[in-house]
Amino acid sequence: MDKILLIEDETSLVTMYKILLEAKGYEVITSRESNDAYALAKEHHPALIFLDLVFPKTGSDGGVQELSKKTGFGLLQALKADSLTKDIPVVVLTNLGSEDDETRAEELGAIDFVIKSKLLPRELINKIDKWLK
Repeated sequence: MDKILLIEDETSLVTMYKILLEAKGYEVITSRESNDAYALAKEHHPALIFLDLVFPKTGSDGGVQELSKKTGFGLLQALKADSLTKDIPVVVLTNLGSEDDETRAEELGAIDFVIKSKLLPRELINKIDKWLK
């Protein structure tokens, strides 16, 4: 059974994708934080990683200060620089739609750039075989 690491901070999306992926026979590992995700990728060596780019930055009081895409790009860069994770295919799964973001993701090593709002979840699941080849 192939493992997929889903790095997404929105709980409802994590639940939805996890259900759909498990129904297709994949083992799903989830992370809502980039720091945990890096460790999970190294530990589990998944067949595929879905990576959201925007993560909340929290303040010292635990509240959300801002949303930042630097964390997602930084995680992608770290994954591709590490000999243990550099060969794991990463699909960026985001709501960001700028050409600059797509170009940057590809330059950092993502194999695809998917805008969540433009692709039905089932369509995304159906593309996994292409990405795993």
